[in-house]
Amino acid sequence: MVVEVDTLETAIRRVAECLATRGRNLVTPEQPLDTKAVRNADLFAHRYGIGAHRWPLVDVVIAYGITLSHAHQTTAGMIVRAAQFEFDIVVLDAIVEASAAGLPSTIAVADRRMRDLLGPSLSMERAEAFTGEILSRRIASADASMAMTCTSIPK
Repeated sequence: MVVEVDTLETAIRRVAECLATRGRNLVTPEQPLDTKAVRNADLFAHRYGIGAHRWPLVDVVIAYGITLSHAHQTTAGMIVRAAQFEFDIVVLDAIVEASAAGLPSTIAVADRRMRDLLGPSLSMERAEAFTGEILSRRIASADASMAMTCTSIPK
């Protein structure tokens, strides 16, 4: 799936919608997502710090009337499902290029170009977590301190 958007934040949302519909929205993109798919996409996007209810997860589960356990199972299932897809996120190449200077993440994100590529609320750490978990790709290989694992992300 080629994702051509201006920000990684928007790309994460598109990937979330794809995973929430098990790819059905790729066949019929004009059809709106059903309620369950919207909820699941929001849970997935929340994992990476994106969405109406960014923090904490309990805000999301209360808003959707589900249990914390159900939210964890849903996002875990979507992460496993991601292996069935090959995502080509065009904006990611620009982010990798912008971070190639090896600047510490706080300085890199302060750079206007990097902020424009990430999106208004996506942090470099969450971007790195998404690319590592879903794409098996690092953004800033020069900065070893940014390496994130699945267990280091708040659930």
